[in-house]
This record gives sequence, structure tokens and C-alpha cells, in this order.
Amino acid sequence: MPLVQQFIAETESELFETEEECLAFYQREENLKRVELSEIGGNLLWKYLGVSFFQNWHSVVNEMVEALQELLELDNVLCSDLRNYLYSRIIDISKEDINRSVNVELSSNDMLDLLNVKSSASNSTRIVMTANDKSFDTLIHYRDVYQNNPNGWSLMLALLRVHSFVRTPV
Repeated sequence: MPLVQQFIAETESELFETEEECLAFYQREENLKRVELSEIGGNLLWKYLGVSFFQNWHSVVNEMVEALQELLELDNVLCSDLRNYLYSRIIDISKEDINRSVNVELSSNDMLDLLNVKSSASNSTRIVMTANDKSFDTLIHYRDVYQNNPNGWSLMLALLRVHSFVRTPV
């Protein structure tokens, strides 16, 4: 099921017709336990933002760049660079190995200008994308605690916000 349909289905599963239905549902011991275990009742916007970032980031980037290319008539080299840059921005904590720094090859002068990077004499320029030490250490901790748990990711994103999960050019 596509991600948007999953979000809608989960949202609808947590809706009630009346306040009484809601109160009755959450007064049951087994449902309170499910809330404690973060199986239900979490912030679904943060949860699905986490799923988008940590399980589907390449697909999200591809859709964004494809739309931009069509709307703005961008050339293929710029779109390729934009894709590679955005792929490297988000740190995917669903992976066992997380790289603090990654190299990104850029060929488009427009992209280099946008990032305020001096181009090299060759056909491409390598930039290094890095997470700062504090963010990286925090991410390693959260990765170890929540592993591949989208409900845990929602808590991380709500507490730390998105800027904690990005690499920046150095």
C-alpha cells in the first residue's frame, strides 16, 4: 500500500464517532498497554515524516526533483546533482551503518553556484556533507534505542526536529 494510503488508513483507524466511544476504547486495559508501547495513539504526522525520511527518502527526492524538472524545465545535469545532494542531506537512521560524512560529486555550475562552491578545473567538484558531532552522537543513540520503529522516529522528530538529521556542506 502506498505511503499516503497507509497514513490515511492509520488515521481513520484512530478516529471515533463519539467522545464516549473514544473514552470507552482508552479505558480498556489492553488499549492503554498499546498506548504505553507506542503501538497506537502517536503523532501520525511525525511518524510518517520519519517513514518518508528513513525508509523512503530516495523515492521522495526522486518525486520532488522530477516535479521541479517538469515545472521549471531544469536540465538533466542540474537535476542529477540536486538528487545526489538531497540524497546525502538526510541521515538514514534505519541503517546499521551511519556515515557522519559523505562525498557528493557535483557537475552543474548552477548547483555549485547555489551552494556557493568554487568549481574545480575538472568536469566535477566533490563536496563533503557532514553532521556535527553533537547531532551525530544523538542520532547514534536514537538509532540504537528505536532501530526501525516508526513510532520511535516520530518521538525523535518531535523532540529534535528535522535539522538534527541532516548533513551540511563543509
